[in-house]
Amino acid sequence: MYSTKGISYFRCYRIGDIARMYKKSDKTILGWIDSGLKRIDGHKPFLVRGYDLAEFLKSRNDTNRCALEFSEFYCFGCKEARNPKQREITIATSAGGAIRAQAVCPECGKIMCRPYAMDKFSELKKIFVIKEKLCISDSETSPSNFQIQPIENNTENGTKEQVCFPF
Repeated sequence: MYSTKGISYFRCYRIGDIARMYKKSDKTILGWIDSGLKRIDGHKPFLVRGYDLAEFLKSRNDTNRCALEFSEFYCFGCKEARNPKQREITIATSAGGAIRAQAVCPECGKIMCRPYAMDKFSELKKIFVIKEKLCISDSETSPSNFQIQPIENNTENGTKEQVCFPF
């Protein structure tokens, strides 16, 4: 994914400027021109309008996206959307209220990850077998350290537990 945030639409960019912005080589940017990035004709050095660069990168970002169903994960090994092996996932929550789900690809065996909103937890329980639940919280000793704490289901004997999920 290429960010278009720093591009000024009304500025012209040289090949070297674009290469430095995206930490690519000049040859890569020339390859972008060969694959459809518009340049201003008749000028040397080659110049690219900011508007054309932004449009090219947006279209390139859109073509690389893979639409996922709610129950699918994207496997970087297979480069395809896959349902988790045996419908089993491991989930973790963060202090920000997001769920990070992990699963194993049934084809190549690699780990696949996907974020979900916290309010989708009940739907996740209906679709998947949740193997493990983790709560990621800040350490009390240092804000740069994180601790992963396993969360167990509420017991019937009434013991109090730290709960990160809306059970």
